[in-house]
Amino acid sequence: MNIAIIGAGLAGLTAANLLQAKGAKVRVFEKSRGVGGRLANKRLPWASLDLGAQYFTARDPRFRTKVAEWLRAGVVEPWSFSPYELCETGLRAREDGQTRYVGVPAMNSAAHELAENLDVRLNSRVERLLVANGQWHVVTGNDSTGDEARFDRVIVCLPANQSKALLHEYEIASRIPTEVHQACWALALATRGHVESDIKGFFGDDFVSWVSRLSSRPMRDSSAHWDDLWMLHFAGNWSEIQGKNTALDLVESGSQWLNRALSGYRSRPLTVVEHYSHFWRFARVIGQPLAQACIVDSDIGLAVAGDWVAGGRVEGAYLSGLAAAEQILTGL
Repeated sequence: MNIAIIGAGLAGLTAANLLQAKGAKVRVFEKSRGVGGRLANKRLPWASLDLGAQYFTARDPRFRTKVAEWLRAGVVEPWSFSPYELCETGLRAREDGQTRYVGVPAMNSAAHELAENLDVRLNSRVERLLVANGQWHVVTGNDSTGDEARFDRVIVCLPANQSKALLHEYEIASRIPTEVHQACWALALATRGHVESDIKGFFGDDFVSWVSRLSSRPMRDSSAHWDDLWMLHFAGNWSEIQGKNTALDLVESGSQWLNRALSGYRSRPLTVVEHYSHFWRFARVIGQPLAQACIVDSDIGLAVAGDWVAGGRVEGAYLSGLAAAEQILTGL
């Protein structure tokens, strides 16, 4: 059985691994230059930045089993700390008993491990999916010959809006919800200045919702150029209103906010020496989980998966990809 998977995020890579292990021939199409989706890392001359998902937890037994495999493989490690939260009087401890995991040495390391033995076509934007006589043709932006391989089944693992747009010709599109994702501005700041070591991550407010001290993660680089790396994820509502071309100076407003938040835990104001920002158009999942962990159309051999189907989170992406692969294996 030949299977095409659209999207090399965690859902797509999970589905591909299970299907290939069961003997299917799998090809994964990914529009970007790398795998992992929002398990994203950006390498710059001055630092390696985890831009997307900042950590993940494991609750479902199936995902806990997978995380244990990743731990043995050395591609994830626990990020051990007690988070803080920002309140009117400043930061206060918010112990929640969660074990948080991060990829090592970068957040996308687990995705690279999953993709290792797969046929992944990077820089391949899928423009259209055509089905005739039970066979699928995947039309990509660089499909100049029209002689692409044909596939028996297709799994689409994209954000809800992109899945709906790609599949607008098919009935399954009507079952894909809208207004599932919120945008998120991500801002990395490399700073000089001492901050107490207990502060590794904290929940913010309606301007910046989460802050990671990237330099506190296991197996991360240090630098003589800066003392700390911080990742600020701006709140969803704020990011939606500002949009991709925000008029505000993210660096100035973000660094001022960070200095205020850390005022009780630093000896002097932090100085920003490097910065980088990225706009995630489809970031946080705000919709409720669907009734099933994937959406299928058995008549045409099509499945749709992604974290948004299963309520968000890294774990949701894994479970949705798993469910889609299982549906394929059982004949949809």
